[in-house]
Amino acid sequence: MIDFTKCFSRYANKKTLSEPAPLLFLRVSIAIFISITFISYIVYLLIAIKNDAPVLRFTQETLTKMEIPDIEICSDNSDVIITKCIFYMTGFQNNQYYDNCTTPEGINYLIPGNKANTRTFCYLFTTNKTIHFPQSSEHGVIAVEFLFKIANLTASVGQGWASPAISIQPFHPDFNPLWRPPPNTPKAVEFENELRGQKNSFSGIQNYVTKVSLRQSKFRAINHKTFRSVLGLDPIYFDYFFFDVDSKYFPVEPGPAFSPTTNTGVFSIQPQSFEQEVKEQQRSRTLLSSLGLTGGAFGVLFGLYTVLFGASRLKPWGIFHRTLIKRTQISNQLQSLPLVSPVQSSTLTLSSSERTMRLENRVQELEELLQDYFLDTSYLRKVGKNAFGYKEDERVVIIDNVQKPSKMKNDQYDEE
Repeated sequence: MIDFTKCFSRYANKKTLSEPAPLLFLRVSIAIFISITFISYIVYLLIAIKNDAPVLRFTQETLTKMEIPDIEICSDNSDVIITKCIFYMTGFQNNQYYDNCTTPEGINYLIPGNKANTRTFCYLFTTNKTIHFPQSSEHGVIAVEFLFKIANLTASVGQGWASPAISIQPFHPDFNPLWRPPPNTPKAVEFENELRGQKNSFSGIQNYVTKVSLRQSKFRAINHKTFRSVLGLDPIYFDYFFFDVDSKYFPVEPGPAFSPTTNTGVFSIQPQSFEQEVKEQQRSRTLLSSLGLTGGAFGVLFGLYTVLFGASRLKPWGIFHRTLIKRTQISNQLQSLPLVSPVQSSTLTLSSSERTMRLENRVQELEELLQDYFLDTSYLRKVGKNAFGYKEDERVVIIDNVQKPSKMKNDQYDEE
């Protein structure tokens, strides 16, 4: 940040014809006001970084496969029995029928829930990511159907007026907070509370078939514990997966496949689309973006000040110059340095030739100072070389319209 008050404090104690006292007061006041405004803007940006509220970016991804969800199946006041699981294959050929969701090899896809609550009976259907829904071009499972039976229909209804039913909720195998505790992050807790509120649940009703279509979505939450997201680099994300549910209910038609005495109802799941919606958090304020805004604000304020009062003097020396000069042994003979010692000291008596030589040395030092820090003289040297033909260590001196090359002591140039 530019220190406006310091830049112009060198004029504070002297008046000039070009800057009377009222103008000096006005300039210093505006410089202080601009400095306070700039500092306030920096504080505002820092507060915005600390209290940043991420924005969401929506994109679409095409899945090559969809995991068969973990399915929680619950019944109130009565146990529920999954009498049959049916895995429908592509083209409905070689369909697989498993009684009680148990394969002939003894693999049981049902996990009983906690029996501590005797009023709620829950099971979790899971394939542990061993089976998935493939794209239509690949042979595999296209739908899973469940036949269930409520053990006590009267107890299931309780004091209500509705038909006996069970509650069903699908979870993605990679994010099932009700059965598999997720990482302890704010978003995980928020999503867990939403799922406990039956956000994407549906029902299996007596003598009805529930057809459920699933669409997968992903939420990418920023890991705020890492500094790279605050800095503005690619953040580290926590990925949370969900299933959006579209359910339809149809009356069941009793027949050989469904007996009301053996089963209460049917529900099935199948993929609706392999286009996955992705919601990704992005910080609206980072250190790098705030640095860019700070630079823009500095340019506007300093440009306004320059328009009103002109540009400040050039200052080609920085922190390293001011720091290292204190650690370097400097010769006491500073009389040759321009702008440091007076041209003629009152304590010295110099002859005319000595005074002339001293002035020539100071002029030469001034030329080197301009060449080193302010003016690129390579073009002028090339013009002089082409026009007058003098060498790099010679300088053209014009005396009485006669051009003479003159050797200049310590006058060396770097050819670019």
